[in-house]
Amino acid sequence: MLCICGSKIESKNCCSQFVSNDAIAQTPVALMRSRYFAFAHSATDYLVSSHAQSTRTSALAQELVDWCAVTHWAKLVVHSFDEQNLSDSLEKNCFTDTQEQLPTVCFSAYYFYQNEFYVMKELSRFIVEQGQWRYLDGESLEHINFGKIGLNKPCPCKSGNKFKRCCYKAR
Repeated sequence: MLCICGSKIESKNCCSQFVSNDAIAQTPVALMRSRYFAFAHSATDYLVSSHAQSTRTSALAQELVDWCAVTHWAKLVVHSFDEQNLSDSLEKNCFTDTQEQLPTVCFSAYYFYQNEFYVMKELSRFIVEQGQWRYLDGESLEHINFGKIGLNKPCPCKSGNKFKRCCYKAR
């Protein structure tokens, strides 16, 4: 079965191995995709552990559990990423939140919430802590509520398919 992150790779060789702690994401894009997978599968322990330590609040775990319980993720689209100078970053722990130029990933995540369809576009920043990539923070670039969409209407993800043959199928 292909991974829900849209990588076109088998799930067991993609995000599943990171969420189950059988492997470590080697790039910010891999971590971001695995976090999407974790949201889609309500793997909140992984979502918390993949956050930067400085952003882990006492309420974070419960917020993630609550959010995962009421959303259904349909599609992830990675628009761009900036992963300059990453060759030795995991070994050297060279990226910290004090640096100005952190690796970024720009993506859109499509999801259902209370029977309405949404897209969230974000520019996320990542750091390395204890030899692993962590999600630091994200800037919301766009958040659109498409409401209820007719099944025969074009899918808002711009795939060119009807809604019923695209994002609605993930529901």
